[in-house]
Amino acid sequence: MRTGLRHRRFVGGPMVKNFEEEFARFCAVKHCIAVNSGTDALRFAYIAGGVKPGDEVITVPNTFIATSESISQTGAFPVFVDIDEKRIIWTP
Repeated sequence: MRTGLRHRRFVGGPMVKNFEEEFARFCAVKHCIAVNSGTDALRFAYIAGGVKPGDEVITVPNTFIATSESISQTGAFPVFVDIDEKRIIWTP
């Protein structure tokens, strides 16, 4: 971390590339892509999962704003479902 701050290379660059490669090895996968936020991670996961503009994505209303924001960023629409107030999960 000190090296990254000292060289001001913590956005992109060799340190991020090294992290991506090491984390991919740790997860036993071919590739890993570092992103700047959980919102971007969700957005890219939706896109990778095939969510397209105009789609509707079901989610719960009692979640962090990034959930619905990342759906909107793909061009899709968040659709909120009712939740079971006792268990605080969505009602099938």
